[in-house]
Amino acid sequence: MQTLGDDGAISVDVDAGDLTVSGLVTAHSAGNVTLNADAGTLTQDVGQNISSTSGHIELAADAVAQSGNILTGEAGTLTVTADNGAIAMTDGTHATTQTGDITYMATGDVALSLLTSESGSISVTAGAVTQNGNILTGGDGAITVTADNGDITMADGTSATTQTGAIDYTATGDVALSLLTSLRGTINVTAGSGDSVLGAITDTTDLEAANLVSTGLVTLTAETGIGGADAADIDTTILILQAGNRTRGSIIIQETDGLVITGTGMQTLGGDGAIAVDVAAGDLTIGGSVTSHGAGSVTLNADAGTLTQATGKGIGSTSGSIELTAEAVAQNGNLLTGEAGTLTVTADKGAITMVDGMGVRAQAGVITYTAASDITIGAVSTLAGDVHIMAAESISQIADITTSGGNLRLSAQNGSITMADGTRANTAGQGSVTYEAVEDIALSIIDSASDVTIITTGGSISDVLSGETANITGSDLTLKAVSGIGSDDDIDTKALLLDALNSGAVGDIWINQVDGGGPLSVNRLAQSDSNGDGDIHLVSEDGTVVVLSSGDGVVITGSGDVTLLAMGSASDLVIDTSISSVSGRIVLGGGRNVDVNEGIEAVDGAHIEMDAGRKILYDSELSFDGEMVTHVLPEFTWSRVASAGGYYVTMERDGVMYDSTWVYNAESWAPGYDLPAGQFKVMAHALADDGTVPGELISTLRINEPSHTLRSVQRLEENLSLLYSERPLEVSLVANGMMIESPAQVLGEYPSSMGDGLLYGEHLISDPVALVGPGSLGGETSSNDTLVDRDLADHERKRVDRRFFSEETTHGRSSRFLAVAPSSNDGAAHAGGYAEKRAFRFFSDEVKPSEPEVREFVSVDEFYVAIFDWFDVSFGSLPEETRQALEQLFKTHKNPGELQVLSQKILMGED
Repeated sequence: MQTLGDDGAISVDVDAGDLTVSGLVTAHSAGNVTLNADAGTLTQDVGQNISSTSGHIELAADAVAQSGNILTGEAGTLTVTADNGAIAMTDGTHATTQTGDITYMATGDVALSLLTSESGSISVTAGAVTQNGNILTGGDGAITVTADNGDITMADGTSATTQTGAIDYTATGDVALSLLTSLRGTINVTAGSGDSVLGAITDTTDLEAANLVSTGLVTLTAETGIGGADAADIDTTILILQAGNRTRGSIIIQETDGLVITGTGMQTLGGDGAIAVDVAAGDLTIGGSVTSHGAGSVTLNADAGTLTQATGKGIGSTSGSIELTAEAVAQNGNLLTGEAGTLTVTADKGAITMVDGMGVRAQAGVITYTAASDITIGAVSTLAGDVHIMAAESISQIADITTSGGNLRLSAQNGSITMADGTRANTAGQGSVTYEAVEDIALSIIDSASDVTIITTGGSISDVLSGETANITGSDLTLKAVSGIGSDDDIDTKALLLDALNSGAVGDIWINQVDGGGPLSVNRLAQSDSNGDGDIHLVSEDGTVVVLSSGDGVVITGSGDVTLLAMGSASDLVIDTSISSVSGRIVLGGGRNVDVNEGIEAVDGAHIEMDAGRKILYDSELSFDGEMVTHVLPEFTWSRVASAGGYYVTMERDGVMYDSTWVYNAESWAPGYDLPAGQFKVMAHALADDGTVPGELISTLRINEPSHTLRSVQRLEENLSLLYSERPLEVSLVANGMMIESPAQVLGEYPSSMGDGLLYGEHLISDPVALVGPGSLGGETSSNDTLVDRDLADHERKRVDRRFFSEETTHGRSSRFLAVAPSSNDGAAHAGGYAEKRAFRFFSDEVKPSEPEVREFVSVDEFYVAIFDWFDVSFGSLPEETRQALEQLFKTHKNPGELQVLSQKILMGED
């Protein structure tokens, strides 16, 4: 059938029965072609085309079997309708128009071959659609394929292509994709539309070629999955994507170039649907939330680009694992999962950065961050899992990191770790904390109920926290550095056990156990570089410090000082293993006691000083070549013997018996006086069965002090008193034209004494010095002393034992005390350590002296004069006969041990 002129139209309508096109049907020019089989099938035989030059073509029937081509030009449209059946296009046939639209509609299924338009829209609607040929249009022509009662299946190698128009494939069942391409338009693919709960988007291609190509927004929606594992994934070359899976199944996307997830993001809303997006080249930007349901995991990879999570856009799973991998990662949103789901973020060529205010949270799973460069880590928390932060360069912690039951580890393999002021690392359960770096580690707050390890192999450990609260709370604390631990600001701790080592030539160790931190045991405190000059300074604000016998002790192999202080009225400093320094100063202090049970070794002229609120207890050997000063007189201790009724204690000096005493109901003895130079051996014997002679030798203590006196800078207590002579004497001190005048009276000295007092010492006075006044000191002298006359100006240096005590009231006190002492070898240091005040210690509550106070300190040439306000002496309610007995005792007895024992008996009313 043909029209050969003008716009001749062709119209054939069959009321009942089939319509078969066995020959050509052609309309001229704009003539339309209309072929209808109202109650039958329209069959177009093979090779018999239906066409118009530019007119519309419309085919309608119960069913349509198209085995020939349908053609029109210009704006002519093509419409094929099967209103009670299917449309079947034979492979190789096509429907073509120039700029007009193409519409295929069937109540049954549609099998498509080639549909083409230069710029018109193409629409296919059927129960199910099988696409066996390409669908092609240009311009802004849209392509819409709808299966309203079944699947859409694209044969492998087929495509639907438009230039700027939209592509929309929607099915109540599955959508099996070959290739959809819109160069700049949107693509929408929906599987399981309407009320359907079935429908997946799948890949029908054998090769890993793209299924979706577009620079516009691509939206994928399914009920039971988008893509599958490996080759079954949905391959894309797109720019922008949003995808959702509502019932079950996963979303698996393989992108060839950069990708932005936007809009509603990517979601699986049922089952254990996983989400996996892999970008082979280019960046991956998470501009919409990505969440998986149930145990579904989330895996986002940018193999050769940066993964950027936009601000506030979360990535999460109900209980599945989350893994982000890229060359670099910029995390500006939260990562969340539950139960045993893990969180892993990896930057395999660059850095990981998190912005403040965003974080990572898991329930029981492990959290791992790994970067080939730096890591800036924000808030991280897990209820039970471990946390591992590992950077090839440096780590900056800008928010809290918390695990309630796991371990926490930060490692900067070639850089530093810096915690922002106020940030915390917290393991609320029994998990350990480890911070390790090659360079510096700057600490804010680390809180653990278990072990805490801070190690830098090439830098320092420092405190960046404002305020003096604990930097570290933990059971076992290990600190290792190369250039100092708390050098500029001490590291504040609440620890049970401490091990600290600085191995480099520079930097101090300064550690402060804060108030409320409890007792502290020390396994090791060490400066191990022999060329270093770093100090060790450990203070416990209110708790006992024990240097453990099982540890390595406190050691400085260089020239630094050691200071160990246990403050607080109930706090002891207990030395159970060695303390050693080559040439530095050693200062030991206890708010209650200093208990030395192991050796203290100081060489090359080191200075040792001890201070205790109550007692200094020795149960070990002291070895030093320097000066030792104690602030209370020492007390010696030994182990208890259960069957002993008492102990016999002897003390030898240079191999000669120096003192002895009986001790009952105690395992300690204090001589109550300073020990002069010498080598001392103290032995305690358990009382023999007959109670009369020494029995078992239970302890031997040695004090090896070859050239200096073990001396006390006295701290006065209520049980301390002073006896002194009432013989008046006017004395003045003159040196190099400078005169220090004071009416004074002589105090006796021991062992070379004249009078009743017990203050004594051996001190060097250098020329030119004169002692002038109406009287002389006179008196007995030891072989080492020279009788001090009115003028020593022409004499050599002499050792003299003298103190002066004034009766005048000065500075609101009743008296003034002067002490003369030599300077140090360099003429500068240790003035206060040499010119010290001393007194005998009584063990009687009847003696109540007041506290002394230093008023002046004068350096004159090569000696020092210390001027102290002293105290009033009161014997309280002592009977007259007791007072007289004490005075007589000190006039006739010179052995310090005897004085202590006999004075105690007098005060206790014994014979």
